[in-house]
Amino acid sequence: MATTLRYPYEVRAAKEYFDDIPDLKVEPDMLKLAERILQSRSTDFDTSRFVDRYEKAVVEMLSKKQAGLPVSREHAPARCEPHGGTSRQHCTGKRIHGPAEAAQTH
Repeated sequence: MATTLRYPYEVRAAKEYFDDIPDLKVEPDMLKLAERILQSRSTDFDTSRFVDRYEKAVVEMLSKKQAGLPVSREHAPARCEPHGGTSRQHCTGKRIHGPAEAAQTH
């Protein structure tokens, strides 16, 4: 698990962050709906399924340095995400055409 350490001068009161957010009155049925959605989507965090790749890479690099082995300066390959944005384009190296673009190219 990654840990962020802060100097005392970096820590500010919560009011500084949230003071400009107005107090809103929410309809009771909308609040119940939101609570139901959150309850249906919440789950326990299973730490055994979480891998901090950055921390793992840093520990591996430091272990190599301690052993006197050469450390590569190569960057890790980009991780391909199955969803969102142009990730398919990024993962395959091919441009993904939308319906309008596909009609123009054929």
